Amino acid sequence: MVDIVLYCDQVSCMARLERNTLSEQLAAEISKEITAGVWTERLPGHRILGKRYDVSRPTCERALNILEANGLISPAEPGKMRKILRKESKKAASDQLHLLVVIDSRHPPTQEDAALILQIEDFWKSEGGQTSRVQCDLMRIRKPEYLLKKWITASGANCVFFDTITLEWVKAVETFKLPCYATGGSLRGSVGLLSGSGFKIVDCITGLLREVLELGHRRILLVMGRATPEEVMTGAVQESTAPILAENWDSEEVSFSHMIPDLVHPSDWHEWWRMTLTKERPSVVITENVFQAICLNNYCLAHGIQMPRDMSLVVLEDADFLAWLQPSPTRYRHLHEDALRHFRSWVRGGFPHGSIKFLGAELVDGGQTLGPAPR
Repeated sequence: MVDIVLYCDQVSCMARLERNTLSEQLAAEISKEITAGVWTERLPGHRILGKRYDVSRPTCERALNILEANGLISPAEPGKMRKILRKESKKAASDQLHLLVVIDSRHPPTQEDAALILQIEDFWKSEGGQTSRVQCDLMRIRKPEYLLKKWITASGANCVFFDTITLEWVKAVETFKLPCYATGGSLRGSVGLLSGSGFKIVDCITGLLREVLELGHRRILLVMGRATPEEVMTGAVQESTAPILAENWDSEEVSFSHMIPDLVHPSDWHEWWRMTLTKERPSVVITENVFQAICLNNYCLAHGIQMPRDMSLVVLEDADFLAWLQPSPTRYRHLHEDALRHFRSWVRGGFPHGSIKFLGAELVDGGQTLGPAPR
C-alpha cells in the first residue's frame, strides 16, 4: 500500500511538471505572436486561445498568469479581454541598452547585496538589454575618468550601475552624461544626474543611539566605511546625534566615538580592533557592515570577550551567514525589495535624472548581541 501511494504521488508530481512546462511553452508562443503583431491591442480569453493552441483551460490560464507576471498583459477583469501592455521587440545589438555593473572590490557585496544585483541584471535582460561586470578598488582610483571610459568603450555600455559609488566616481560618470544608478554611497554628491536608492544610515544611527543610551551604555563606538567622504559623513552624524547626546543621561558623561578607518586587508582590521578597543573601552560597538562585525567577533572570541555580557554589538547590515555566529549579532536588514522596485520604475520611466529614494531598514529577529551596559 505504501509503494502504491508513493507511486501515485510521483505520477501526480510528474503531471504537474508537465502542465507547468506546457504553460511556459504556451506563454512563450503567445509572447512571440505579440512581437510579430498577431495580437496588438488586446488578447482574447482562454476559450479562444485554448482552441487556437489546442490546450486545456487550466494550461491556458497558467500561461496568461505568466504573461501577466512578466508585465506583458494586464490583470484579468470580468467580461473584458486583457490589454497588451508591452510589445516585445527584438532590437539590433547596436540598439540594445547595455548596463555596465561596477563592483567595489574593497567592499564586496554581501549575500543580500549580491542577490539584489542579480535581480537587477535579470530585470534588465528581461527588458531586452545586455549586461557586463567590472570591479576594482573604487577608493584607490583618484582619477577614474580614464578607467570608466575604457570600460564603457570595451563593453559598449550606455548605462552604468554601481553597488556603492564614491564622490570621485559620481563626478566621472557625470562627465559622460550616461544614465547612472547606485544603491549606496555618495548619492547626494551628484549635480542632479545620478539616480539611486540607499539606506539612510543617519536616521538609523539616531534611533539606535537613544536605545543604547536607555540600556545604560555611556561609551559608544560607531565604525563606518569610506564610501562617503569622511568629512561629509562625520558632519551628518554629529549634526543628528548632538541633540541626543546633549540630554541629561543620569548626569553621566557620554563618550561617543565616530571612526572611519581606511583599511583594506583583514589583518589590518584585527590590529585596528586591538588598538581601538584598548583605547576607547566601548561598552557597545555599532558597525556599518558585516565584515567589520565578523572581524570584531573573531577578536572577541580570541580575547575572551563575551557578548553582550562584556560588550554589545549592533550591525547596520545583514547577511545570512551572520545567523551562524553564536551569539547571533543584533542587526538591521535593508529593504532591498523597495530598491528593486525603484530601479524598475527608473528604467521604465525613461531614466529620469536625480531620482533618489532613501529606504528604511528593519531589525532582524533573533539578534542576541545587544544588552544592558556591563556594570
